[in-house]
Amino acid sequence: METDLNYMQARIRALERRPYLTEGDEGELDELQERLKRYLVGKPPKEKEKEKTTTAPIWNQPRPELHSKKGKKLNKYQIFISECRRGYGGFDGEGKKGFEECVDMWREVGKKK
Repeated sequence: METDLNYMQARIRALERRPYLTEGDEGELDELQERLKRYLVGKPPKEKEKEKTTTAPIWNQPRPELHSKKGKKLNKYQIFISECRRGYGGFDGEGKKGFEECVDMWREVGKKK
């Protein structure tokens, strides 16, 4: 039965990959899809129940491992723009600003140096 299932799936994939189908191929494809559907629907309910009962509640599942940030650190320009856009760090209490406004502020800081 397992080999019959594998054959049906492989044959359906092969027929679906063709750029065009003849009438015989379309009939075979429809027949294989119906047989596959009947086989999959006809599975015993015990297997479905086993799949449902194996999942653990979310509070009992292991937490994902947090990885450290990879790659280069942010440069001074990126840090300045980020703080300016979000309104924290050196811009605490000034509120959020637009990107162009922050770029203009960065250019002013560069001219002062």
